[in-house]
Amino acid sequence: MRDIYLTIRMLELFSTREYLTSKIVVEELDNVKRRTADRILEEFSLYDFIEEEQVGREKRRYLNKEKLQVCDSFLEREELSFLALIFEIGAGAFQHNEELIHRLKDKIFSMSTDPYTLISKSSKIDFHQVSKQKFYIEQAIKEKNVILFDYTRYGKAKKYIVNPYRLIYYNGYILLLGLHDNILKKFSLDYIENIEYKKDMDYIEMKAEKIDQILLKSKTMWFSDQEEMERIKIKLPMNYYKMMEKKEYFPDQEILDQDEDGFFLQFSTYNENDFWEMIKPWIPDFEVIQPKSYREFVYKKLNQGLLKNS
Repeated sequence: MRDIYLTIRMLELFSTREYLTSKIVVEELDNVKRRTADRILEEFSLYDFIEEEQVGREKRRYLNKEKLQVCDSFLEREELSFLALIFEIGAGAFQHNEELIHRLKDKIFSMSTDPYTLISKSSKIDFHQVSKQKFYIEQAIKEKNVILFDYTRYGKAKKYIVNPYRLIYYNGYILLLGLHDNILKKFSLDYIENIEYKKDMDYIEMKAEKIDQILLKSKTMWFSDQEEMERIKIKLPMNYYKMMEKKEYFPDQEILDQDEDGFFLQFSTYNENDFWEMIKPWIPDFEVIQPKSYREFVYKKLNQGLLKNS
């Protein structure tokens, strides 16, 4: 039980701290001395989602959350049983977090056999609200059935006939990825009603490898199945240089040259909406260099904001 306690406490620390050192572990864990803390951190460093950095005489370990994204996971009955046991032990050992542990268990089990892809880590989905639509769509994907449904937005309902391919998590929503009128589209399950299977219609397949390739480059929900993505060149201040070296914030990110007041970066985007969703967090520090149309797009967006807030 002591080993389980240490493991879960270390995972909690990695999840909540920017980095861990032996000193921090000694301070946070009961009855753990410096030598034990060193050994625990060395063991965690064997996992590929734990990275380390030498800062002076101090070795820092931190959690690389990008490597913890789970895509298209299918759990077998034995694996589910094992997970159930772990959750039960965890709930008993950490009674102050029992409700949280059971909530996590319910969410993981609800998506354990579903054809899901995770794009964003935000978790604000009302599973109860979308459970009915989720069930019908999961079955349609597995059985390769065309579906007909009502899609209601802004008070207006419209019928869609769709070849369903994948369910996607994005910023607190579950999206259906499917083919409609030979165009790959996304539909929020919150707006889907009255699902019918159209077994008399031929199902148009899309290779899983192609879908995976599209989603692999996706940082937002504004992706598409277009073959060529647009290349964007921006300029950022030098204080962002190390961040960009360590992590890919944009698809096909590439650091170029630099000058006295910043450095140049290239990346790929599907369209203006995709670009805007990715670039917004960097306002006001970025400058679009190329293409000119995207520079004008940013100018227009920012001016609209200024007019509304002046």
